[in-house]
Amino acid sequence: MVIKLPGAPPRPEEVTKNPKLLTQLDERIFLDQSTNSWIFEDEDSIEYEYNFTNVKWEIRHNEESESKSESKKHKLEENSEDEEEKNKRDLKLLKKQKLQELKDEISKLKQEVKSSGTKSETSTNAVFVSNLPNDISNKELDEIFSKYGILSQDYNTGENRIKMYYDENNTFKGEATIFYHSKESVPLAVEMLDNTPIRPHSKLIKVEPATFTETTNSSKKENAKSKIRTRTSKDQQKLNRAKEALNKKLSVWDDEDTTSTTKDISIGSKVVVVEDMFRVDEYQQDPLLGSDIKEDIKEECVKLGIAHDISKIIIYDISAVVMIKFKSYTSSQKCIDSFDGRYFDGLKLRASPFSGQKFERTNDHDDEVTDEDRLNHFGEVIDKVT
Repeated sequence: MVIKLPGAPPRPEEVTKNPKLLTQLDERIFLDQSTNSWIFEDEDSIEYEYNFTNVKWEIRHNEESESKSESKKHKLEENSEDEEEKNKRDLKLLKKQKLQELKDEISKLKQEVKSSGTKSETSTNAVFVSNLPNDISNKELDEIFSKYGILSQDYNTGENRIKMYYDENNTFKGEATIFYHSKESVPLAVEMLDNTPIRPHSKLIKVEPATFTETTNSSKKENAKSKIRTRTSKDQQKLNRAKEALNKKLSVWDDEDTTSTTKDISIGSKVVVVEDMFRVDEYQQDPLLGSDIKEDIKEECVKLGIAHDISKIIIYDISAVVMIKFKSYTSSQKCIDSFDGRYFDGLKLRASPFSGQKFERTNDHDDEVTDEDRLNHFGEVIDKVT
């Protein structure tokens, strides 16, 4: 335990001249008349004497105080040894508890998998979407979800497989299943679209891997019998055309950006949207605030080592949004990780990848993001931003 010693007392002769100084003294000290020196006794009855020459409190050198000091030393050593042993026991117990918790968690997960009997999310090539706008069309769903992978085709109709669900009154239920050609597209679509507005200012949609209820063995056999029929030459021609169209689409997909990978696309847009970085009324009153905001952003990006990667900063004063365009996905992600949740001028920032929103500002210029940009914001270069 650290002893907090009193402050320096006045010299005894000063107190004799001015008795009022006694009212300013620490209540824990007293004047030893026999030695005419100030004495302080701590909680363990160790006495200290103030040395005016060395300007500090020193342990009083007498047999009683030395004995007390030595006793205190031994007591501290014993307490230290007891504390070390206790820490070792506590650490051992903590490790044992953590190990047991880990075992329990593994056992719980195994039990959940066993009881559910479901396959992993990547075993499906379809996503189930809910909370969709009532007026959304098959074509709009096609345009949005085809950004994250080639959609599966119905070879009879030649159209992409999108199933929209209606109730008995033929009213759209806000739900749909979208089928992809490859199951690898499913986690990408979920990551990029789940809990996002499918349109500006619309409610958030829910996107999850589709699960299908399995029928009993007997019903499977009956369904199989009812569907068995001989494939005609006309059917084969349709199937061949569908395969050719799919191969062509896959080729176009690969040629759009031969250097792009699924990992690159999954990172999101090269454009970062920062919300709540300024107050609209202050921005309108201060003509220099826009320049200050841009300089602050550049300074922060210099610290992150990504300032050289900035190609454009646009401020949308009406929407209270700052848009930062980078040359690479990596830099945009670093910016998001650093800016999101931070406080700037008393405001908590929200930073996220650009997801097709339309923002407004007082004076629009040619570098505003267009509707075409919003349709192609992931995995493509947004040329019109610059």
